Amino acid sequence: MVVSLMSYLSFVLVICTNVIFTLSFSNAQSNGCSAESGKFSSDSTYSQNLDLILSTLPSNGSQNGGFYNTTIGQDLDKVYALALCKGDIASGVCVECINSSIEGIIKQCPNQKEAIYWGPRISSSTCMLRHANHNFFSVMEVIPSFTVPNPNAISPSSQDQFNETFPMLMEILMKNASSGSKFATGNKNFIDSEKVYGLVQCTPDISETDCRICLQGAMVELLKCCGKKQGGRVLRPSCIAWFELSLFYDSSSIDTSSLTPFDPPLTPGFAPHEATRKKCVSLYFCITSLHHFILLPFVVVSISYFSGY
Repeated sequence: MVVSLMSYLSFVLVICTNVIFTLSFSNAQSNGCSAESGKFSSDSTYSQNLDLILSTLPSNGSQNGGFYNTTIGQDLDKVYALALCKGDIASGVCVECINSSIEGIIKQCPNQKEAIYWGPRISSSTCMLRHANHNFFSVMEVIPSFTVPNPNAISPSSQDQFNETFPMLMEILMKNASSGSKFATGNKNFIDSEKVYGLVQCTPDISETDCRICLQGAMVELLKCCGKKQGGRVLRPSCIAWFELSLFYDSSSIDTSSLTPFDPPLTPGFAPHEATRKKCVSLYFCITSLHHFILLPFVVVSISYFSGY
């Protein structure tokens, strides 16, 4: 039985609406301290190991391209820790951020065996610090997830142009970050001389596929929280996505705004008429042609099922 294109799209719309609702529900319950992993006593071996491992992060993180993960201890006293600095900052700024984040994570999550902290404060999100009593290295994780919207709204007269330009830019950045250094920045004009600037980053220890999946889910959240704002961020354990209407990153970092967007092949049997493909359908992250609309929502559904959204 051949399913009509409109029936198929209606089904996709229902599925994606449910996924976005689930994302919001999960995000509302998340925070930087995990109660599930329990607490440790201040005079324990685990506490000593945590203090020791945190002290190794600032210098090692700044000397290894802004990323460092390591372990200390044995058995139940084993501690895992990771530090990641935003890919465009200098090593000195990276050291300062990790040091400040160590203080912050101890104050925010005292005696917690598992915690995550974006520092030196969530409003700047210059680096991320994470520790746990289990191995989370090379594992794509999306919870807890924090959204930080810019308080200012986009001008209504510019909204349509922004809706067309923003998804194209972010798709380029997602492709280049996931297939390369796990970090990408870029910008595009969307009206007269106004530009939208974007930055995406994944932890370097996850795979290309996991990086793209993490960022695609972040884009859903980014549009939901900030699609009518002048900027916003989504912060996840394995990736971040960020945009502003003013330059917020070091412009000397790699700029990929001029590269051609990734264009996946059409799903067999669902190739729309050429006139239809030229229309912009705003569901996932505007999606500038209908074949993107068809493919990407199913990626999101897969995330929901396998990653516990």
